[in-house]
Amino acid sequence: MRRSLALISASAALALGLTACVGPPEPDWRALEPEANAFVESGTRSPDSLGGGSFRALRDNAGPDDLSDEDDARLMLGYASDVRIDAVTMACFGGGEARLGLSTRSGSTWTGQGTGLTVVCDGTQHGVPIEAPVQGVNAIQLSGVIADGPGGIVAGVVRGSTE
Repeated sequence: MRRSLALISASAALALGLTACVGPPEPDWRALEPEANAFVESGTRSPDSLGGGSFRALRDNAGPDDLSDEDDARLMLGYASDVRIDAVTMACFGGGEARLGLSTRSGSTWTGQGTGLTVVCDGTQHGVPIEAPVQGVNAIQLSGVIADGPGGIVAGVVRGSTE
């Protein structure tokens, strides 16, 4: 009897420990994609659009002040000839909070733009702070990581002109 009780107690402790390790459930990606797609489609219709897109971002295991490049989900847009970036608008869909950022490439050198932005993932559009206009750009990378919440879809639109 003692053996059975010990085995049951050990099994219960293991099950409790495993459930504590399970994070929040992933968002309903199919429900979020139409919202993100509508944001991108609307923004890329503008005559000064240099493109846009979206990507899935999951909750990161690091704290919000410990986000490395490896933790970020990304969207990269490349250009055949140099462009000028005037503005970047991003939104996050899905709940929780996301930390957004961007980098531009001129020649072969990547440069981070601004300090990043922490936003609520409620679909609200946010202008990402950049030193506008950024000239001589041949690629731009939009990044994001979920700082709080289960995850979301991050969408971005880049505006500017060809040089």
